[in-house]
Amino acid sequence: TLSRFPNLARSAGEDGDRAQFYLALTRVLKSLLVLSIATIAGLSLFVLVAFDFVFGPDYAATKPILLLAALVMPPLFVRQLTTKAYILTNEGARLALIELSGLIAVLAILLVAVPNFGALAAVTAIVCGCWLTVTMSLLLLDGGGFVLGAIKGGRKSN
Repeated sequence: TLSRFPNLARSAGEDGDRAQFYLALTRVLKSLLVLSIATIAGLSLFVLVAFDFVFGPDYAATKPILLLAALVMPPLFVRQLTTKAYILTNEGARLALIELSGLIAVLAILLVAVPNFGALAAVTAIVCGCWLTVTMSLLLLDGGGFVLGAIKGGRKSN
C-alpha cells in the first residue's frame, strides 16, 4: 500500500476521472487479498504441522483460536488501503463513523459472548469487527462510487 500510494494519489487527483483511481485501487486490493490468503495458508500450515514441535503439547488448546484468528488477515491487510483511499477522497468523517460502528459491534459481541465462550468469542468479535468495517469502507468509499465503478467497469470488459 505504501509503495503504491503515490500512484493512488495521482489517480485520485485527476479531475473528474475516477475510473483511473478505481482501477489503481482495485489492483492494490487484489494484491493485498492474494497476499493475505497466502499468509492464512502459511499460518494454517504452521499451526497444523509445526506448532506442537515449536510450542509443545501444553499449548495445543490455542490451535483452534489461532486458526480462527487467521481469518482476520484479509481485512487487516486491506485496512490501510481503505484508510488511505478515504483520505484521498476527503471522506475521513465517513470512515470515522464506519470505524465507530465496528467498535460498537465488537463491544456488543464481547459483552454478550465472552462470558459464555471465552477466548473463541473474543477472537470472533475481532474478526467480525474487522470484516464489518473493511467491507463497509469499501462499499461506501467515494459515496458508493468505488463499488458502482467496479460493477460498471466489470460489465464493460465482459
